Amino acid sequence: MSRVREIGGSLNRLLDYREPPTSAPVSPAWLGLVYRARNSRFVERLLASVEDEGWEVHLWALDSISPRLQGFTRGHGAGGKFELLQHLLNEFPPPRMSWVALADDDFIFRRGTLIDLLAIARDAGLDLSQPAHRRFVNIAHHITLVRPRIVARRTHFVEIGPLVVMSPRGQAALLPFPLAKMGWGLEALWSRASLDRLITLGIVDAVTIEHRGQIGAHYDTLAALAEQDRFLYRAGLASLSDVHTTISMWRRHGRRPNWTAR
Repeated sequence: MSRVREIGGSLNRLLDYREPPTSAPVSPAWLGLVYRARNSRFVERLLASVEDEGWEVHLWALDSISPRLQGFTRGHGAGGKFELLQHLLNEFPPPRMSWVALADDDFIFRRGTLIDLLAIARDAGLDLSQPAHRRFVNIAHHITLVRPRIVARRTHFVEIGPLVVMSPRGQAALLPFPLAKMGWGLEALWSRASLDRLITLGIVDAVTIEHRGQIGAHYDTLAALAEQDRFLYRAGLASLSDVHTTISMWRRHGRRPNWTAR
């Protein structure tokens, strides 16, 4: 196992070596996040990366409110991730032309920043997107692993967390969220919107994250799986793996893609 970790670490360093391409930041932008006090250090790091950008930031604390995050925390108490995010969206609606980022509290960036992610997603014409996961780290879907020498991929799949970003067009198609707690299986509805050419989905490989949390560790897994089955049925899909599809790629040193569904 130690040898596997050693090899994995070497690959991660190689994949994280190149910085993402630079582009003008996205403005305006809105950030919503649900956190636990024990993970406040990750949230503080994320907020520090956008503090000079004039973003709207709205947080919800699942337990105690972190003193350093108090100025951005709009409420506290137990609840499902997506019902709480929708509450923040309802109470503090993003401006009509704003981009939206929805985040968990248990990840760090290994290459690039949240600002880079939004800028590349905009340049790539992605309405719903996520950063890639660095390899050999806690992941749920193989398609989200980072691909070397790729800026971004157009896909039919984006996972619900730990971080997703939406263009104004993406919000118009996907918000408000259907009634959901943890949101397992929402990906099926997002994939259906992509398959029906309502929005463009993708993964930004030029920006990578490391998920520090354990998947499914803090909520009722059986209830989350039942929620997933319900959304799969609504989307007409048998499994999320059915939409683990990469359609095209924006390669480093290649032209900006022309793959939008407009």
